[in-house]
Amino acid sequence: MLTYTVEGVPWSAYPHNENIGGCSGIPNLRLPNGTLLAITGGEGSLQESTFNYPPIPANLSQATFVLPCLLDTSPGLAPENWDSRCASCLRRRT
Repeated sequence: MLTYTVEGVPWSAYPHNENIGGCSGIPNLRLPNGTLLAITGGEGSLQESTFNYPPIPANLSQATFVLPCLLDTSPGLAPENWDSRCASCLRRRT
């Protein structure tokens, strides 16, 4: 499970017409060998989202959090193509 929070996105970055869709913003975890783990479930809002992923091999110490865009924002009006190493993504439950 991975939870991320978003703050400070200006209102102008969101479409204000219900006929114009915003970004789906679904994040992945990329393993060091390039494998992308797609979400298996989750929930959230514009400010905070929690996603579930398949099990990550125990021998890994790092993954990369990949977020194409911020949920529901219009293309080009908010940061896009986030790609961040995330050792804390792999904290094991004890």
